[in-house]
Amino acid sequence: MIFFCLSGGLITQSWERDPQAATFLVKRCLRIFPALGVTVVLTVFVLGPLFTTMGLREYFFDPTT
Repeated sequence: MIFFCLSGGLITQSWERDPQAATFLVKRCLRIFPALGVTVVLTVFVLGPLFTTMGLREYFFDPTT
């Protein structure tokens, strides 16, 4: 609950500093997507191979991966 309260406050503060929709969305995307990309890459290439029950070749060639 604390995370969401703080996050909402920071997002609102960001909007109040520059209340232009396009600028706000670009800033949000530049803040969110790099971390999302790193998380996805680490999950697929580090955690996935460590925890899968498939062989590595099967894991990486599986369409759901």
